[in-house]
Amino acid sequence: MELSLIMDYKPNFSDYTYDELLDAEKHIDKVTYPERYEEIIRLLNDPEHLSKNKSTTSEKIEVSKYSTFWLRFLAALVDSLIFIPLIFLDEWFFSQGYSGVSNFIFYSLISSLSYFIYTVYMHGKYGQTIGKMVLNIKVTSVDDSKWGFKKAFYRDSVIIGVAVLILIMEAPHILTDVNPLEAAQNNPVFNYLMYAQLIWFLAEFITMLTNNKRRAIHDFIAGSVVIRL
Repeated sequence: MELSLIMDYKPNFSDYTYDELLDAEKHIDKVTYPERYEEIIRLLNDPEHLSKNKSTTSEKIEVSKYSTFWLRFLAALVDSLIFIPLIFLDEWFFSQGYSGVSNFIFYSLISSLSYFIYTVYMHGKYGQTIGKMVLNIKVTSVDDSKWGFKKAFYRDSVIIGVAVLILIMEAPHILTDVNPLEAAQNNPVFNYLMYAQLIWFLAEFITMLTNNKRRAIHDFIAGSVVIRL
């Protein structure tokens, strides 16, 4: 009974890939299963079947190409590690007794905006930060148009805007020789801006998980997409 069922089983060759059909054509017993052999030959010579097979393969490759969620997370972690020394540099600089203007220039360029200068420059020039280079992923235009500094800036424009707003609010404290980190502790507006940033990052992650190309909100703003190399 079981042997009879096995003998009667007929593979669905229409679901086979081109390589699988070639393998079946090579190993099938043409004498015992002439009809199956004819079907394999028909499918091998059917341009519609080959086109469908190529389309399916292309879709699989495309999904793999854009599977960058965790790679982007790890790349961001690598990039953040590069800037950890600035935390200690902040404390040292503000303890040196420099003037408020010097403190403001230092804090603006080194502490507040340096990360965004880094990401816009690296993405604009190379399409990659150091973290993305390590993880072998790259930012490019979703429509294959020219990628450059303008789109790289658009990509970070929202979070840069928030950073600039925070810096403007911190400026009076810094110019009067107050450490901005200490000033922020007593100002609820800073807390609201921190919450806004948190909500933005959560929205970014959720957006990435809801489309096949793993594009975050900033990718839609800039017309960008991150791909594996």
